[in-house]
Amino acid sequence: MSSRSVFAAGPIAAVTGLGHLSRRKAVEAERTHPPIGDFVTIDGVKVHYTRQGSGPTLILIHGAGGNLRDFTFALAGKMAKTNDVIAFDRPGHGYTGVLHHRGESPLEQAQLLHRAAQSLGVTHVALCGYSLGGAVALAWALEEPDFVKGLLLISAVSHPWPGGVGLLFSAAAHSLTSHFVIPPIAAFAPETLVRDTLTSVFRPQDPPKGYLEYIGAGLSLRAHTVRANTRQVARLRPHVTAMSTRYASLKMPVEILLKSCMAPRTGRSMPRCTRTGWPMKFQTPPTPACPASDTPRIITATPRSFPPLPGSIYCTEADKCAYKVKF
Repeated sequence: MSSRSVFAAGPIAAVTGLGHLSRRKAVEAERTHPPIGDFVTIDGVKVHYTRQGSGPTLILIHGAGGNLRDFTFALAGKMAKTNDVIAFDRPGHGYTGVLHHRGESPLEQAQLLHRAAQSLGVTHVALCGYSLGGAVALAWALEEPDFVKGLLLISAVSHPWPGGVGLLFSAAAHSLTSHFVIPPIAAFAPETLVRDTLTSVFRPQDPPKGYLEYIGAGLSLRAHTVRANTRQVARLRPHVTAMSTRYASLKMPVEILLKSCMAPRTGRSMPRCTRTGWPMKFQTPPTPACPASDTPRIITATPRSFPPLPGSIYCTEADKCAYKVKF
């Protein structure tokens, strides 16, 4: 083990020996869950991706702390029956490198993935972004509206949320305190931490059988991934605040999917909502209860609605829909 590997976890880790332990766990995670795709290099940064199928191109962008395995477990293969499906690891996640150590903005991530897609010969796409990946998809659509022909947003972080991101995220993201916070997380955090988090995401349903083993929880607990993830999350709010003022300029069709949520004042369940117009093969036809809109638009938040995730684009009572995308 090189001294460079030890110091990658931070100077505190190197002095205390936590670097050796965290590095050992990272090596084991990478042994059991190696890259499953190919790489393209953009300005010295390696970008890990998978590609399968043929037809209209659909790019899948995972959320905070995840990797492309979130999609390749089942979704990518199903979509590949009718589409050219590309899944990317975002910067600092999975096996894609980082652009810098300040926490890449959604736009910076989108620019990297855009160039990677172009290098693969892609000329136009539909983007599917989950959670923080939805923020990246929105930034991409705002930056390259002629390239992005449609958006599918799944519980996307799209608007500013009240409060911050929590003490742990803030401390892990700070350039000073991160040296004290990240090494113990990388060295001692059990994989059950990731498993419990994912189980809560799927609730009230259970995760698909084999999913938790497939995605590689250890990949998310590597020191450099924890660092990249916490810094991206901690610095996300001002970016989505600025982006949200520009959503009205989006002209491409937009699909919005989310878990049912509750309206606190009424206690009634809020349904899934979508608006679509782009004829991708994975869409279901509109029903009389939810006709396709001639002018696709973003469904925005209202104080009465309760989002499943902070900052998500979510439903209002006036935008009830009766159908959803089939995967």
